[in-house]
Amino acid sequence: MNYIVSAHGGRFDNTANTRVPDGITIKFFVNDLVELSNDEHDNPNSWDIYEDLRDGSDVKVAAVDAQVVQTVNPGDNVYNYYCWKMEEDDDVAAASGVFAVGGNRVIELPDEAHAIQLSALFGQLQTPTTIYWAACRTSEPAPAAAPAAAAAI
Repeated sequence: MNYIVSAHGGRFDNTANTRVPDGITIKFFVNDLVELSNDEHDNPNSWDIYEDLRDGSDVKVAAVDAQVVQTVNPGDNVYNYYCWKMEEDDDVAAASGVFAVGGNRVIELPDEAHAIQLSALFGQLQTPTTIYWAACRTSEPAPAAAPAAAAAI
């Protein structure tokens, strides 16, 4: 089973690297320090990625795969990015979380003050898997609160 992280995301100024464990591959749609647009006129944009991966058809997933700019394989190091819930409005909040490709939300994400790290997801997802990071990879100051554990649904 593969997964979509549909969220706000990025790294904070104190973010370290993490090693990607066996059985997990991560695909990013923007390079490090770049914001993933949510404007439907931009390519790539988080809405199209989310909708195509939630559809889950081979054609839609192949179209999303063509937009990947970086793939991180098992054993590679990557910034231990944070992710947190999008709460701008009800539609955005409904599209926020960790979802099975072609399926439903499997993890509810916390707010930014309690953002969780990528490595916290590793043990909660069935492997082998690909994680599609449909979130930004920007850098910002660290929140005051410590990271929280993701809540499985």
